[in-house]
Amino acid sequence: MASDPSRSASYMMGHHPSVLKAHCNRTAAVYAAYLLPSIRPHDLILDVGCGPGSITVGLAERAPNGWTVGIDYGAGAIEAAQKSVEQNGGPRNCEFKTGNAYALEWDEGSFDVVHTHQCLIHLADPVRAFKEMRRVCRVGGIVGVKEGNGVVFLTIQ
Repeated sequence: MASDPSRSASYMMGHHPSVLKAHCNRTAAVYAAYLLPSIRPHDLILDVGCGPGSITVGLAERAPNGWTVGIDYGAGAIEAAQKSVEQNGGPRNCEFKTGNAYALEWDEGSFDVVHTHQCLIHLADPVRAFKEMRRVCRVGGIVGVKEGNGVVFLTIQ
């Protein structure tokens, strides 16, 4: 039987506190600047591979009347994201959950915007994860991917 990438997924950098601390410096204003002008106040947003949630919070702030969900495979990252929002009085229109990029728990077309930053490069099957991101994005919605120096900005038809 072929190996299932969702069962063997691991983040090679790990979720050590030092890694999470470095990732906390990432903001939507810098790392998702290409996407921000397209976010509307009522959008439903999914941030895949959210890590400690610093970009997720910025996306949620851009859609104050919507809802933003950040998911990460690592429970430690999700705990750090929740703790950061609680301690810093972050937006109330976002939540964090453990999740699997290969098997997103939402129905087809559930989100207006699906975002990921530096996540797909760490996956054994990034195409499979990208297809899942596209599946949960509504027609007319946006899938935004930033990996390394490249950006993919896809409007779903």
